[in-house]
Amino acid sequence: MKTESFWKNCYTLRHQKTCVRTNVTGQHRTTASFKNDDHFLINECFNNQSFAKLNLRVIYVVLRNSGLIDQPIHGWYQTPRTAINTIGNCVDLIQQKYNLIFHSGKTDFTDEEVRDLFSLFKDIAKYFEHWLRKNEGELASRYDKIESCCFDIDMRSKYREHLHLLESGLIDKNRQKVQQAIDWAEKELPSICHQHKNITFYIWLGTCNLTELNRTTRYISLVNQNDSNVRYLRRKFIELKELITKIKPKSKIIFLEIPPYSIQRWNRSQGHKNPDIFSEDDQTLQNQLYLLNTFIQEINQSAEKSPKFDLDIRKTSKRKGGTDEYYNFNIYRTDGVHPNRPIKQDKREDIIIGTLNVQNVKSNALYIKNLLRDVHVLCIQEHWLFNAEKKIIAEITENSGYIAKSVDDNDDPDFNVSMKRGYGGVAIIWKKEINENIKELIDGGNRIQAIHIQQGDKPICLINVYMPSDSKNADIEYKDTLAQIDEMIEKYKDTHEIIVCGDMNGSLDRSSTPHDKILKTFCKEKCIGNTEKCPVKETFYHQNGMSKGQIDYFLFKSNSEIINKIRQIDVLDTDPENTSDHVPVILTLNSQLKKVREKATTIIAKPKWTDCDHQIYKEVINKDLPKLMQKSKGIIEQDIRNLEKLLHKAGEAAIPKYRRKIKIKSKGKAIWNEQIDKASKQSKNAYKVWRQLGAPQERSNELKIKMTAAKRILRKAQRQAYASQRESTAGKIMKASNEDTKLFTGLLTCKEKHHLPTTRY
Repeated sequence: MKTESFWKNCYTLRHQKTCVRTNVTGQHRTTASFKNDDHFLINECFNNQSFAKLNLRVIYVVLRNSGLIDQPIHGWYQTPRTAINTIGNCVDLIQQKYNLIFHSGKTDFTDEEVRDLFSLFKDIAKYFEHWLRKNEGELASRYDKIESCCFDIDMRSKYREHLHLLESGLIDKNRQKVQQAIDWAEKELPSICHQHKNITFYIWLGTCNLTELNRTTRYISLVNQNDSNVRYLRRKFIELKELITKIKPKSKIIFLEIPPYSIQRWNRSQGHKNPDIFSEDDQTLQNQLYLLNTFIQEINQSAEKSPKFDLDIRKTSKRKGGTDEYYNFNIYRTDGVHPNRPIKQDKREDIIIGTLNVQNVKSNALYIKNLLRDVHVLCIQEHWLFNAEKKIIAEITENSGYIAKSVDDNDDPDFNVSMKRGYGGVAIIWKKEINENIKELIDGGNRIQAIHIQQGDKPICLINVYMPSDSKNADIEYKDTLAQIDEMIEKYKDTHEIIVCGDMNGSLDRSSTPHDKILKTFCKEKCIGNTEKCPVKETFYHQNGMSKGQIDYFLFKSNSEIINKIRQIDVLDTDPENTSDHVPVILTLNSQLKKVREKATTIIAKPKWTDCDHQIYKEVINKDLPKLMQKSKGIIEQDIRNLEKLLHKAGEAAIPKYRRKIKIKSKGKAIWNEQIDKASKQSKNAYKVWRQLGAPQERSNELKIKMTAAKRILRKAQRQAYASQRESTAGKIMKASNEDTKLFTGLLTCKEKHHLPTTRY
């Protein structure tokens, strides 16, 4: 009987939905507790009214724990019995025979044993017919058809092969073990190699021999605490290389090193209650990976080396007596295995540009900082800052340059903007190391920001735009903004490669709004549009759950040479730290930027006069001062220089580390506090649960509501932090005395640095 059919019958007959849900959620459990994965799966099935995902094991657990049926006469898990006199006995018998067939390792069944199994299951089916109030023979008749089916030679061969894979633990092709690769190579490679002359083999194996996944709990664990698996893999790698060399003697063989991954982080992401117990396993795993990767370096030929997959996450920390190496798994997703975003390309060859409608740079500061690690240039829309507040971008984006436009750039200064929330606005942010490649282009209104990027033979004109949204009388402003873009394209098309990006508030893949049609017409007339490398994927998800669409783009002239340099365009997934309704779009260009590493400033440290030996200081001066006076020729400048040298000489003799040179680097000023940290974690947890249960988009969905609320709390925490900072600065100003020159100088420096028309705090 099908799982879906059985569960629906059982559910309908007993009307126990409320009972099961309360048992599942842990309010009134009758016996054992449910595992996290089972808990989420069962609730999802009840919410969707579809039980097809429930396999036999989960059904057994639910029936055993929920009270839907009476337990067997002698209790669950007891000695197998054949009495079919209660529904509990029937369910327990099904589970026991299922384990016998699939998990006991028994591969040979006599004809008599098969007949007994069919007879038992037919008797159970008859009991279910009575208990579920089915027609006589409705269930039991299915076993007559199955029992009389033909088991030909081909089916027998496939069955034996399947059993062989089960016995070897190799049934999942996505998690191949090394022996399966050897078996496959021996069987398939001769025919493949016959079709090709020169072949290079890239071989990536080993993870599933070091760790194993529990399909039920989704937790991973070490296979062995010792290095026996590493030694086994060494032998098998040599065996595989010899086999390939025998089949194709002149082929190149490159074994790829295994990237580091974290057992602790993976199990935490799967809902383990105490993932910290795997910290020692993590260390053991890293040691095993080091031994295996060292061997891979040896087995590869000297000219053929594996890429270093750990370069992005390998970090060092200095300590007394040496330096420690560790892996920064924060670059991965929270699962400790997969990259959070596309792994960084070689910065010497690629230019990476991102675009994102941030919907308030203050409340989305955390995500912007993380995004800037992976791109050279970031175009943002809707920063919601007035002209006097633009310096906040510099505070958030440490070690970055920026230019920005606000809605009030052409208005008189408003001294009450701190009491209002801004709106609109565009900005472009870039890393300081490419400062010399960037120039501002003074074109367009306050919805358009453009820069010149020096690269290759022809520079790039990057136009960042925030198009008007759908509203009454917005079509006129929409067309006007497109006209400004057209003017810029005509102006720079002969001298620059044109890239237009941003929030278009219109889609090229639909025609449901007036802006969609206007945008399509403009792109067709001006021969501008996106490329085939841009995936068709939503970039905007309204929080009401009712609307979504692809409205954020990178657009290019159809005859532009820059199209040939596009390596890829990625639309990133939603992220728990991203408080905006939009997701980033990332463009990777196969081009080169000239980079300058930020130089540390060298200064001379102030002498520690508290450590000065005054006696020595006086002795040096008293000894050399008479000689200095005798050599004086009456030239004041020369005498001052000689006196300065004498004072330095005395200082070097009397003060430890006198005039020591030190290097300093600027530090970021981004805000972080306990409330933001807590809100960030809550947002991540709510997002993880929402994704695990299928990412439902319905506005009334409980998980959707919780995730949206968590994002709002994170946004609020970041806004409050900046407001608190402003209030603190204002309080210092009000309490400052006329003699507080340090605060006064700081205010003037801030005004000059950010080119503000008035002094702001």
